[in-house]
Amino acid sequence: MSRSVKETVFEWLREAGYLPKEVPDSAARFNISITVTGLALDVVQNPGGSAVLVRSTLLFNRDQLTLFRGMDGRTRDNFLWDVRFTLLNNNEVGTFEIKPDPENFRAVVQARGIFPDALTKDRLIHAILVVHKAITMIVWKLERYAGLSRSEGLPVVPASGHEDINKHPAPVDTGDKHESP
Repeated sequence: MSRSVKETVFEWLREAGYLPKEVPDSAARFNISITVTGLALDVVQNPGGSAVLVRSTLLFNRDQLTLFRGMDGRTRDNFLWDVRFTLLNNNEVGTFEIKPDPENFRAVVQARGIFPDALTKDRLIHAILVVHKAITMIVWKLERYAGLSRSEGLPVVPASGHEDINKHPAPVDTGDKHESP
C-alpha cells in the first residue's frame, strides 16, 4: 500500500457509507470512530503499528440495567455464562471483557486483529459487522433471559455515546485472549 494504513481505512469506511471521525487517542497510532445503527465502534491501530482492531463498548442503558437487576441470581448467572460461551465460541471475536456490575454493566468486544498484509476492505467491514452482531447478541440474550418477547424488545443502542468508550478503552490486544471475571 502506498498510502498509510490510516488513510486507506478512512477511505474504505467512507466508501462503505460510514462517517468516520478521528478520535484523539494517545494509546493508539490512530483511532477512528464510526457509528453502525446507533452503536459507536472504534477502528484502531496500536502504537506498534501492527494489527488494525475493531472494538466497541456496551454500557447497559437504564432500561437494560433494570432488566439485568430484575433477574434472579440463577437467571443472571445463566445469562452471563451464555454470553461468555457464545462470545468464546465465535472464532471472529478476538477478545472480550465483561464487567457484570448490576449498577454499571459493561461489555467490551473486539474482533480479531487484521494485520497489514491481510488488510482488505472486505476484512475490515467484516470485522465491523462481527462486533456489531456480538453487541446485538448480548442485548438480545438479556431480553430473552429477562423474559421479554421479541416484539417487546429494547433498542440495541446503549444509552452511552462514544465519550464512554474513550473513558473505558477496550483492551488493545491482537491475540485470542478472552477475559471475563
